Parts: sequence; structure tokens; C-alpha cells
Amino acid sequence: MSHYTVTMTQRDAGAGSQRGTLDLQIPSEGIVTGRYRDFDGGGPYLVSGGRRGDQIWLDYLNIHMTGTISPKSIDGHAFRSGDTEYVFHAILTP
Repeated sequence: MSHYTVTMTQRDAGAGSQRGTLDLQIPSEGIVTGRYRDFDGGGPYLVSGGRRGDQIWLDYLNIHMTGTISPKSIDGHAFRSGDTEYVFHAILTP
């Protein structure tokens, strides 16, 4: 299980951000599973997704994220309820 600290910042100027943690089972290829908890005390929420090479996608709550994975982070874009766009950044933590 890999543990990440997540920050999602709304793309619109002056908008807020959301922070939390992801605990994920990430194979080199295939189905990704795990849990998300926000720093406001919500969760855990189930996470599902997939990985192909360095490409990854995750779904949890009403969020859909697509991005790339490296040995120390996951970076990409997330959409909430289909129209609110966020910049997604997750750092691998020990």
C-alpha cells in the first residue's frame, strides 16, 4: 500500500483547494484500489482506478482524476461533478 498526501487546487483564479490522503494499491499495470480521507475529517472513501505505464486514473466521491505517476508523485487534472477543474498533486509519503 502506498501512502500519498494530496492537494487539489481549483483552476479558477481565487478558488480554494482540497487536501487529504490517499492509500493506494498500485500495480505496474491494471486496477488501482484504495481509500481517500480529507483533512477535514471526511472518509474513508473508496477509490478505484487503473494504470497503464506512467498513465493513471482515479475515481472517488464525485471526482475523476487523470494524470501521470512517477516514483515519488502523481500529477494531473481532476474534475468534480463534471465541470469544476482542479490541478491534482499527490506526493508519496513514508
